[in-house]
Amino acid sequence: MRLKNVLRDKWMYIAAFTIPWILICIHSVTRNGWPFYDGSIYFGDSGIQFYQMYVELWNKIHEGQSLFYTWNAGGGVDFYTNMGYYLISPFTLIILAVPKTWLNDVIQVVMILKWSGIYVSMVYYFMHTGYNRLDKNKGLVSFVLASIYTLSNHMIFNVGYFIWNDVMILFPLLLLAIEKMVRDISWKGYCVLLWMAIIFNFYPAYQVCLFLVIWFLIQLRKDTPEIRKKIGVFVGSSLLSGLMSFVVLLPCLLGNRIRYSSEDGIRTLTDKKYISSVLVTFWKYIKKLFIFDDISDFYSLEPKAYISVGAIALLMLYVGSKSVLKRRNIILMIFLISGLFFGAVSYVWHGFSTPHGIYHRYFYIIVFVSVFIILDLIQNLETLNKKSVIILGIIELILMIVSFIKIDDYQAVHVYYVTFLLFILYQIILMLYIKNSINSKHLIAVFSFLILVELSMNAYAQLSMYDVNSIDDSWNTKDAGILAD
Repeated sequence: MRLKNVLRDKWMYIAAFTIPWILICIHSVTRNGWPFYDGSIYFGDSGIQFYQMYVELWNKIHEGQSLFYTWNAGGGVDFYTNMGYYLISPFTLIILAVPKTWLNDVIQVVMILKWSGIYVSMVYYFMHTGYNRLDKNKGLVSFVLASIYTLSNHMIFNVGYFIWNDVMILFPLLLLAIEKMVRDISWKGYCVLLWMAIIFNFYPAYQVCLFLVIWFLIQLRKDTPEIRKKIGVFVGSSLLSGLMSFVVLLPCLLGNRIRYSSEDGIRTLTDKKYISSVLVTFWKYIKKLFIFDDISDFYSLEPKAYISVGAIALLMLYVGSKSVLKRRNIILMIFLISGLFFGAVSYVWHGFSTPHGIYHRYFYIIVFVSVFIILDLIQNLETLNKKSVIILGIIELILMIVSFIKIDDYQAVHVYYVTFLLFILYQIILMLYIKNSINSKHLIAVFSFLILVELSMNAYAQLSMYDVNSIDDSWNTKDAGILAD
């Protein structure tokens, strides 16, 4: 009976934890990859940099070597700065606890564990946020919204860049801590969570801090009680978290200053060019919303924007809703998306620096705001009318057609064929709803099923880029010879 109750009440957390493992196992069986066959999922820097750094850290811990410097790369380099950026994580304890010959597999297990952790954390957010006022289908809606976030192309790409994903796990919890602070001036949980985020990886933590300032301010209203005190608590606890993090931050900042001092002239020219540039056009952004869109290019200026055709259809409908939060949410979304187009805004989001490959690294925030808007729409479905649904559907169709026409380099035909089929299917379902052929409960159930199927199909397709050759076994038994500077 107890197990039955757990499955009934906590199924969404179990499913969230399990789905990444199911997807990676299907990927392994059908493509003869890791974990059941040869190969690995060390895509990009996870194989070029991160694996070798973990081997080097394992050596240093188990052999009692200094953590401040290593001679195993480039004639000797600062190791502490690299450790502070890449390796500080509670998951690192798992990696350090196993025999050296297990490192190859255990690091890949950690990659999927973090992906699952993001999924579970986002489900927890939507189950506990005060913005979710649903009485029925609360668990299902929370699970689907978390699925849109975690199975988006941006987050699938980030599986290979797992050093950032500790912060991604903490991100939803920090948003809940902000709500709690505004509600009852509670600050200790927020302070600890923010401190952990900065310690684990200060680069994405910087982006999270920027968004937390925005998120806190939009929680406040004119009638918010003790508003000055709450602002003071937010500022004070945030500064305290930063000060407590200086044990890691200060040596890393000093190390980076020394490292880049000889390149300041080159970096200044690069920064000026980036700030003044238009990174991506509107139509190129729209085409990145198609299912099965290729995301394997590190150096593409186009964002990995797919979040499901169904989610985009719901986002379009939001314009026609009458939610009291609509104006605020749309302004916030426009501001965030502006960073995709304008280098100056992107430059700020990336810590006043120019990213070298993997652009739009803060896109997970845009994905979160997107699913947050969908939650608000679901709670305001009754405000939609037939006219607005039809007009917005036509606008969405026109945008898709024009973006298709403007494509310079076409992908496989199924990318566009399946996208248009899904669009038509979702529009048919919406028409049935506004004609009262189905009620809101049925609409949510059908959309949820289709979105989950769509996301799973896309995730399986995108995991093909994680079909990578095995790491050389010799790296398990000798010092790592390639460390990133």
